Amino acid sequence: MTPLECIMVLLAMAHAAVASPRRIETKECTALPQPLHPGVAIDCNTYYRVRPGDNCNGIAQEYGIATMQFIIWNLGVGARCTTLQPGFYACVSVVRKVIGFNPYAGH
Repeated sequence: MTPLECIMVLLAMAHAAVASPRRIETKECTALPQPLHPGVAIDCNTYYRVRPGDNCNGIAQEYGIATMQFIIWNLGVGARCTTLQPGFYACVSVVRKVIGFNPYAGH
């Protein structure tokens, strides 16, 4: 579960506890790897531990993503990837819901 999903579950549980205190469904949130690189995307679902000598291009290539996408998911690395820190976890995949556009919907 991503941090964003955990927050949503916790909010839903709090709402359920107020609405019906006797019936509460619990779910566990997975602990995030530590230390996280600053600026990691809140909806990250896959992390990579940065090793000495790594660079944004190499990590992005290893995970099949664009370097710019890696930088967007890890804003703390800087626009030119000058602050990538070995030993920290960086985001290499996120959970995003794709909203499609159907021009024929509702006609």
